[in-house]
Amino acid sequence: MNDLLWDRSDNPNDWVVRQLGISRHLLRERLHKIKKDAGLGGADSVRIMRDGTVIGPDGDEIGNLL
Repeated sequence: MNDLLWDRSDNPNDWVVRQLGISRHLLRERLHKIKKDAGLGGADSVRIMRDGTVIGPDGDEIGNLL
């Protein structure tokens, strides 16, 4: 099962970074690109799953941080 890691409206914290095993800089860089490619803005909320999958506001998978 792919557990939910993050679904808050603010930026993912250090705990999320540690769980994914990537740097904070890399997480931010990849998340911004994924959101931009999906037509979302920085303020749009997404969900981050334990395997790095990013789920958009409509429930569709829009990318993966890993």
